[in-house]
Amino acid sequence: MEKFGLLGLLLEKNRLGRSGYLLMFIYLLAVLGVVLYGLGRMDRQLRQEVAASLVTLNGSVRASLERWHQTMQRELRHLAADPALRQALQRLEAEEGRGQQTHRLIQDLCRTHLQVAGAEALYLYPSDSQMPMAQACSEGVPAPPQLTQPQVQRALAGETLLTHADTRPLLLLANPVLDASGRPLAMLLALFDVEDSLHPLVENVRLGQSGETYLVGGQGHLLTQSRFMQELAGLSHFARHGRQLQGLRAADPGGNLLRGHSPQGPPRQWPLTQMAKALSLGQSGMDAQGYRDYRGVMVIGAWSWSGPLAWGWPRRST
Repeated sequence: MEKFGLLGLLLEKNRLGRSGYLLMFIYLLAVLGVVLYGLGRMDRQLRQEVAASLVTLNGSVRASLERWHQTMQRELRHLAADPALRQALQRLEAEEGRGQQTHRLIQDLCRTHLQVAGAEALYLYPSDSQMPMAQACSEGVPAPPQLTQPQVQRALAGETLLTHADTRPLLLLANPVLDASGRPLAMLLALFDVEDSLHPLVENVRLGQSGETYLVGGQGHLLTQSRFMQELAGLSHFARHGRQLQGLRAADPGGNLLRGHSPQGPPRQWPLTQMAKALSLGQSGMDAQGYRDYRGVMVIGAWSWSGPLAWGWPRRST
């Protein structure tokens, strides 16, 4: 009986030991679950804080860009109201466009105003023509854009126009030159290189070491250079965009290109990134959960669309 009693006691202790181990295992699982939940909550909170910071920085960039736009529009209105320019246009109208001396005077006025406006080029279009009567250009500026009549009407209504020369995005601002009665005599059009004029306003505004801010047109193309151009310029997908990657379509390659992902089809067939798709619809927003950028890298991002400027600027952080 003692043997069986001792054996039973040992078996009971062994059973209790296994139960203790099981309870300890369950306890550790519960602790691990609490820790993982806490870490997940911290991660979500951190992502939300990063996204909120990006939205705040976006507001600052938007204010700077729209302030620049308002300043340029105001300067252009001032130039269009120049009495000397108005008188010269009225004189040319009376001469039925044949006054060579008046033409030279108008050309000289455009050159003078170009220095004041800070533009790449300044064009003066007759109210009844789509080609300029006078122009003043910085060195290396492309030929004047040939605007369609709807574009002329949109420009005169105050809309900002975007065009391209090669891969250079160009911004066009316009203002009518009116006589004393308010009749349009001509249209003054200023051309700005987006990279030269606006990239300095956004290139150093970023969050952390991996952040980036850039301008995007309504069709999802980069208007300013990528800060990752050295990483991407060697990839065959982006070879045609040159070293600065201007004009690059902000499309999702489906995976991280920097880690060797091989996307399906040419870049023009890739879907726009979440940010670029929203901006193409004129929408502002943010994503704290993460989405792939044009490199295929998962990022947290916020983006803003500006109606007056007709473009947006995403800001993102990996």
